[in-house]
Amino acid sequence: MSELTKLVSHYLKEHGISRNKLAHLCGYKNISKGLRVIDSYLNDLNEKNNISTKIINNLNIPVDEFNAAKKSVKDRYEQQAENLKENTRQKFKAFAQVICSSRPSPVFVAAMIPKLWHFPIPDLKNCNIEQEKQLLFEAYQKHQLDLSKGPHNLGSHKINNYDDLVQTLDRMDAKNKHYPWVFGKGFRYFRNYDETIVFNRYGEVVEQHKSHVEPNRAVVSVSGKEIPTDSISKSKGNKNGYS
Repeated sequence: MSELTKLVSHYLKEHGISRNKLAHLCGYKNISKGLRVIDSYLNDLNEKNNISTKIINNLNIPVDEFNAAKKSVKDRYEQQAENLKENTRQKFKAFAQVICSSRPSPVFVAAMIPKLWHFPIPDLKNCNIEQEKQLLFEAYQKHQLDLSKGPHNLGSHKINNYDDLVQTLDRMDAKNKHYPWVFGKGFRYFRNYDETIVFNRYGEVVEQHKSHVEPNRAVVSVSGKEIPTDSISKSKGNKNGYS
């Protein structure tokens, strides 16, 4: 029970007012809806229809006392959020994600087959940052070349090596020609929870972030519910990213 709930319960008892009566006093003819709005504020600070002011006025709660209880609820949620962030940071594992050249189509393919736009990172132990970058770019090149030999290919374009692939993609970009979304504009390397490096398709670093960056997610709709790619990939044993 939150500090706000305890405070309101105290003043309800002091004034001999029921919860249902409070909902009515706050302007709700639908008592059940009013109780949901009140409880949502007391437990989660979800303000709706100026409910906090109505509670204060109808129960004659001193504003300072109400704000102190409100601060306790806010502090608790901030601590929970910090704990969750720290837990996520501790479980984080480095991974790499292709920057898709266009929106995946159909989207469920991206969700069901994450290896199309994620590639395994090599063993980077004992590597300095420059060595990491080189090995990652080599892994990205292999991923893209492997795709060029599969069903997501570039048709009649002959691809013998990565240079051929890049030159072909550049020419198609210049002519605004469409090609499969799996061929990337580069990739993001989520090195640490608070560090992300962005590469273009030439292996050049174009951005570096020293704060947390959320990875892109594909979602698949099942019975009206959107399921993120990562929840599907985890169920299939994918060990990149958040474990």
